[in-house]
Amino acid sequence: MKRRRLPAAAVLLAVLSGLGGCGIMEDVESLVPEKAQNFETTTLVAYKDGTIRETVVDTLDESYYNSEDLKKMIDETVSAYCADNGEAAVVTDNFTVEENRVVLGMTYKSAAEYAAYNNVYFFNGPMLQAQMDGYLFNHDFYKVEEGAAAQDKISAEEPLSHKEYSVLVTDASHVVRVPGEIRYVSANAKVQDAYTMVPGEPEESTEQVLVLPSSAVYVQEKSSDETAAEADRALIYILYDF
Repeated sequence: MKRRRLPAAAVLLAVLSGLGGCGIMEDVESLVPEKAQNFETTTLVAYKDGTIRETVVDTLDESYYNSEDLKKMIDETVSAYCADNGEAAVVTDNFTVEENRVVLGMTYKSAAEYAAYNNVYFFNGPMLQAQMDGYLFNHDFYKVEEGAAAQDKISAEEPLSHKEYSVLVTDASHVVRVPGEIRYVSANAKVQDAYTMVPGEPEESTEQVLVLPSSAVYVQEKSSDETAAEADRALIYILYDF
């Protein structure tokens, strides 16, 4: 698995090339409540019904592509993805370009659709299912109360004892809002409020870890002795309670 990040100027283009969707929706609020929100940075919102709303925000470098090229690229991916995955799997909407600022709205039917479509590690669901799916919780954690994280780190033992909680697992490239109150976050994340996580500083490690971006647009050299535990440390864990 050879992976490396693309230059910043090309990230959005590569993201959008992997974010086709199943159609442009005019009435975006009819699918998921509170969908039509304004975000300054790329943000994921998880909803109680399992859908995932993504708002991609980036800057278009017109020396590479213009807005018409981007729109064409998105449209061309629609038919191909829908043919294999069904019309309700992914929906695109709210594609705008203003002064080179690009905003693209995406709604995924489930966390599994988000993971498969973007070819990334992503999970949202019961704690036990996450463990059964192979997520290792290979982190220190912060306990969260009333939207504030404790100062002292704790081991994963305490968070893992709460099988009644749900967990969202993702990479550190975006802000995340969950549909319940945050109870624990991995130490590489920061709590913005009771429902919102923002990426924090990577945890220190003596080993080189796998860096996971928000889409399949990377080729980074992977050493032969890299383990699943090392890759897991690049993920963010958000434990929350409905």
